[in-house]
Amino acid sequence: MRRVVVSVLGAFILLVSGCGSNVEPVASVQEEKNNKWVETYKIEQAPASTLLGYSGVVEANKQVMLGFGSSGKIAQVNTEKGAQVQQGQVLASLDAKVYQVAAQAAAGQVQSATVAAQEAKKGASQEALAQQKIKLEREQQNAAEAKKAAKQGDVLFQGGALSKNDYEALLLKAKQAEMSVKNEQIALQELQRGANPDQLARASAAITQANSEAVRAQESLQQTKIIAPFSGTIVAVHEQTGKVVAGGQSVIELVDLKTVKVVLAVESDEVGFFTEGKQVEVQDASGISSKGTIQFVSPVIDQANGKYRVEIHISNSDKKWRGGMVANVKVPRPLQGFLLPLECVGLTNETHFVMKVENGIVRKQPVQVGQIINGNIEIVKGVSVGEQVVKSGITYIVDGENVAVKGVKQ
Repeated sequence: MRRVVVSVLGAFILLVSGCGSNVEPVASVQEEKNNKWVETYKIEQAPASTLLGYSGVVEANKQVMLGFGSSGKIAQVNTEKGAQVQQGQVLASLDAKVYQVAAQAAAGQVQSATVAAQEAKKGASQEALAQQKIKLEREQQNAAEAKKAAKQGDVLFQGGALSKNDYEALLLKAKQAEMSVKNEQIALQELQRGANPDQLARASAAITQANSEAVRAQESLQQTKIIAPFSGTIVAVHEQTGKVVAGGQSVIELVDLKTVKVVLAVESDEVGFFTEGKQVEVQDASGISSKGTIQFVSPVIDQANGKYRVEIHISNSDKKWRGGMVANVKVPRPLQGFLLPLECVGLTNETHFVMKVENGIVRKQPVQVGQIINGNIEIVKGVSVGEQVVKSGITYIVDGENVAVKGVKQ
């Protein structure tokens, strides 16, 4: 009976001692199970700069719709769609007969006005002076005869042999003859003096007007041709030979694709990263890169979209870029701190914060942020290299809470 009691007591002691040796590990496992599992992001030293990405549309460097400056019937079209043309090349022309006649007539008017002005400056010719002297002598002779007849008429009138009416007619004729002599004397004096300032001014004005008409006529003649303003490619021909067109009507479309431009719309807080003359990287849809140069940064905002227009020029000698393509532009942007994934940063009461993990405990840390760059957010102040912050689900974690880290992203 004693042996049975001892055996049972020994078994009980062994059981108790075995359970006692496992008490601490069981508590530790239970505590770990109670902690939240979190994924963290380890902060590393950021580069001095990063690349901002923008998408823009490719446009031809030059694109123009060409038409005739004058109206008329198209006589020739010297090009076709897809043709390569050179600057100064005649692309089309109108039937210009009417404009040629008008230009010739205007040139004749200029010549006539010029000759008249030259004659006015030189004064009267010797022939004109001689003719005027003859006219004066003839009028003087007529005046002498009229005066003599009036004197004879006076004698007859006093003697009653001539009526009063006939006598007064003789006096009037003598007076008119004297006036004619004076007029011819004045005309001779003017010829001897030459042209006066008013006459010279009128002659000069006539030349100016004639020249103006000649220029207009010549311009109208020149506008019967469409001349390529730059070298490029014909992308459309809208009218053909024989068609009557109005001045200014679109006939031919010309583009220059030797250089293309990528047009961007940039926010006001980022336009400062674009400097005219700076080189940037431009990628096409397949990821092939080209070098581009910032050619223009608008000094005023576009009222339509509230952004600034930026133009980047790219050499297109291999013709891989076409108008309307989408291009991705990479622009260097200096960094002031660190870049963290957006989900690492929370916002409460207009204050940004991250949840640091130190020795398994979460600490809420206010931070100062910069811009959002390519899906990340710039942290200017509040974190340091090597620290770990909760990567996602920060709204479900409380400051001071114990957590277990299940993975670290870098």
